Amino acid sequence: NPARAAAAAPAASAGSAPAAAGAASTEVIAKAEVIVRRYLAQPGTEPVVRQAYASVLATQQRLTDAAEQLRLALKDSPKQAQLWLALGEIDLELHDAVTADKDLKQALALVTAEAAENAAARKAAAASAPAGSVAAADDDDDGPGLPPSTQPRSATSPVRLAHVQLLLARAAEQRHDDAAAATWLAQVDPKEADLQVVSLRAGLLARQGKLAEALKMIRGASAATPAEQRYKLLTEVQLLLDQKKLGEAREVLNKANADSPDDVDLVYQEAMVDERLNRLDDMERLLRRIRVLQPDNSQALNTLDYSLA
Repeated sequence: NPARAAAAAPAASAGSAPAAAGAASTEVIAKAEVIVRRYLAQPGTEPVVRQAYASVLATQQRLTDAAEQLRLALKDSPKQAQLWLALGEIDLELHDAVTADKDLKQALALVTAEAAENAAARKAAAASAPAGSVAAADDDDDGPGLPPSTQPRSATSPVRLAHVQLLLARAAEQRHDDAAAATWLAQVDPKEADLQVVSLRAGLLARQGKLAEALKMIRGASAATPAEQRYKLLTEVQLLLDQKKLGEAREVLNKANADSPDDVDLVYQEAMVDERLNRLDDMERLLRRIRVLQPDNSQALNTLDYSLA
């Protein structure tokens, strides 16, 4: 079953298993890939299988191969916004901002057209409904009172307009076009403005010389989960590093590591800031801390080796 084979690879590669289990997972992925490739070589293949395969390739950082599969899927299904969106995300990962912009605008056009169709369907349903009915009363909202056949498809669509606008802003940022990035971010519905949107807006402010305003914006953003709090922290650190505020960035990381001493990524980040500050003894201490937490962390081991040499 090619669809199951395509789905098997991410399941097999998830988590941090021991070396033997990792080898077994690699073998499973290889066998699944043979099945999927054999199926995709046939005419009339299902685009969903190619999309699932592209997703697996992306998780393995085989981004060029993933993009190729998505482009092949789009030849058969050019009006699938989620395919254009996935391709645009990979383009951004490959730092091909120009191509990303084109692909994401394809997704934007499809999502916008779908929204217009849904709005027209709501109006038509409201116009044909008896006066005073729920459908007529719900003409101006998201249409919960409409019969199932006229419910807006965007309610279940996997592509959100705000997400496409966010990625278009990122593409503009990669092209060093801050004005275009700001324009895209300004179009995001305030109710959809998540931490990623706030982060990009803060970055634009910092590059305009408004670092204090940028830091205030990111520090004041709401964060309901530990993951969101961590995202805020890393954004703040990156803002400071981009503006060469190494000492302040180290203070933020040092406090964070005091609160979460076993967070390997944060320890490594502080070590790299110490290197830039020429605090080599502190850097070595932190890298040795990572060796205790994760003895097989090759990144920390390599950095420690080079620093000692």
